Amino acid sequence: MSRMFVPGPVDVAPEVLAAQTKPMIPHRSKDFEAIFQRTAEKAKDLFYTQTRIFQGSCSGSGMQEAGIRNFVQETVLSCVNGSFAQRWNDVAIANGKKADKLEVEMGEAITPDMLRDALKQKHYEAVTIVHNETSTGVENPVKELCEVVREVSPDT
Repeated sequence: MSRMFVPGPVDVAPEVLAAQTKPMIPHRSKDFEAIFQRTAEKAKDLFYTQTRIFQGSCSGSGMQEAGIRNFVQETVLSCVNGSFAQRWNDVAIANGKKADKLEVEMGEAITPDMLRDALKQKHYEAVTIVHNETSTGVENPVKELCEVVREVSPDT
């Protein structure tokens, strides 16, 4: 069985299909709470982090909105190189934030130098970057981009 971590057609393991035939666990039950907590702890291992994991039972757009509403008071820099990155910018504007775009042609990646130049021009509370822009297949160099943010604007 192939393992894909992007949207699209995926093979579903027989045990997963079988699990879907069981009654649902109510989302306000103690059982669900325990599963939710275990999932967050296991996600830390998956993402090689000890920081808090935020989970939501919503679409990706719902999590984008939650992030913008809870972590940005005024300004955000949206690194846009495709449809999903553009969505971050749209969500920020829809939630009343001042969003500037660092935009490249679809099919290209945001470079560390581009981000460095933008951060030297203005302070932002947050920078949005899509790691794997599935609308174009482009992978942004997230590690290097994060290093630039820490270097140029550590309180972002």
